[in-house]
Amino acid sequence: NVKKISGGLRNESTIIGGVVFTKNVAHKDMKTKIDNPKVLLLQCPIAYQRVEGKFVTIESLILQEKEYLRNVTSRILSLAPDVVLVHKNVSGIAQDLLRTHGITLVLDVKLSVFERLQRCLRCDIVTSIDSNIGRPKLGICKRFYTKTFTDANAASKTLMFFDIPYSQRGCS
Repeated sequence: NVKKISGGLRNESTIIGGVVFTKNVAHKDMKTKIDNPKVLLLQCPIAYQRVEGKFVTIESLILQEKEYLRNVTSRILSLAPDVVLVHKNVSGIAQDLLRTHGITLVLDVKLSVFERLQRCLRCDIVTSIDSNIGRPKLGICKRFYTKTFTDANAASKTLMFFDIPYSQRGCS
């Protein structure tokens, strides 16, 4: 995979073993540098699905939503990941719960990036957090970090790196 940043010199180009893509963490308080992280890939959203056409008080609906999201985040926490990448959306309550437990969250990751991460990190893509089908294999890399570049037009671009030195499964 090739990532381009406008400007710079040819000798500033580098080859990174692993995966690099354009993305940033979900919240500024989340870690942007982690050595030897465990990575969880979630293809499903982390959100409460409300039932349409059913009359419920707003208080009980909010309590149901909070309880459901606590259960889902506790399942994620039981896997002990350091970084969670989600293909879809994550509710604000779940984001706050994960952040308070020190987990870095990345939202709206493309499926093509998921497939590259799965191949390079040798991990599973979890399609549903509700199912209790075994324990998914988490990915591990040497170093996870983000880096923001600024081009000549003062436009910034943040790249996310999953560094695997001497990777035989892909490079960027």
